[in-house]
Amino acid sequence: PNNEYTGQTNHWLGLACQRLGSNTEAKTYLTESLRIRKLILNHLGYADTLHEIAYVHHILGEHCESVECYQGALKTKKEFAVHNDDFPPESLALSSDEMRKVYSEMDMIEDANKCCTESALPYQL
Repeated sequence: PNNEYTGQTNHWLGLACQRLGSNTEAKTYLTESLRIRKLILNHLGYADTLHEIAYVHHILGEHCESVECYQGALKTKKEFAVHNDDFPPESLALSSDEMRKVYSEMDMIEDANKCCTESALPYQL
């Protein structure tokens, strides 16, 4: 069923697989969680899952996909922060910092520096 329980279960299964080193399987569960959370308009869960799947893409060496997911997580967090105080500044800084690491591995130093600057800024809408 397409409900939050199923979305959350897939999210947690994806995290468990990632922690066990089964990153391909983690990506499968997290992708399903994304699909469900987008469908049921769970923006908080969607942003959290985007952040986690970005990390899995990074581990798998899928850097472009990782950056795309981190950018999506940041965009969603910023967009819905007005309506939901569940996106503290630390959450935005964490996604920016993780994206900086990916850019650094891609030798995109200017973009990495931009992320570093953004993650150090105070939370602003």
